[in-house]
Amino acid sequence: MSYQISSIKDKTPSSGTKYLLDTNIWYYILEGKSKNYQETYLEFFDAIKDFSGSLKPKIVLPTTVLSEIINRLLRDIRFREFKDNPDNVGKIAGIEERKIYKDVYRNDEQFRIDYGMICYDIKSYHNILEFVGDEFDTFRIKDILSNPPLGLDFNDFIITKIAKKNNFTIITDDADFLVENINILTANNKLIAKSINL
Repeated sequence: MSYQISSIKDKTPSSGTKYLLDTNIWYYILEGKSKNYQETYLEFFDAIKDFSGSLKPKIVLPTTVLSEIINRLLRDIRFREFKDNPDNVGKIAGIEERKIYKDVYRNDEQFRIDYGMICYDIKSYHNILEFVGDEFDTFRIKDILSNPPLGLDFNDFIITKIAKKNNFTIITDDADFLVENINILTANNKLIAKSINL
C-alpha cells in the first residue's frame, strides 16, 4: 500500500499545486478555530492567499464540497443560533422539532441573511479559488457504487476520486482519509499514525 499522507505542520504551499480542502477545514476558515491545532490549517490557508511566487497555488472547490459546506453551516451553526435566540421562541413554540428548520427557519429573513453571508464569505476568496465539477460523467457507475470503502462517507469518497483523477492534494482533519495514492496533508495525528503503521 502506498500512502502519501504527511503532516501539514511546517509545510508551505507549493507553486502551481491545487489543494482540495475537505469540509472540516472550511469550517475552521469560515467559523474560526476552536482548538489550537486548527491554527495550522489556517496558517497554511493564509500562506496560499499570500503566496508571492509565480504560478500561484489554488484551492479547488468541487460542487460536492461547496454544497456540504453551505448546508452544514446553515444546519449545524446558523440554525442552532436561530433556535437559541430568545427572540425566536415565539416563532418556534408548538412546532415539531423536525419541522422547525424547513417550516420556520427557511422562511425567516434570518435564513436569507445567513445564507447570503456564507456565500459572501466563500466568494471573498475568489482570487485563490477554482470551482471544479464532480466529474460524475467521467466515472463508471461500478467504480462509484461497487464496493465503496466503508471507512469513508460517500462525499469523502467522491472527493478522493476527484483528487486522484486530477492530482489534487487533499487537506483534511478527518482521520478516515486513509486513502492510497493521493497526496494528503493533515494535522490529524491519528491519520498520520495509521498511514505509518500499515
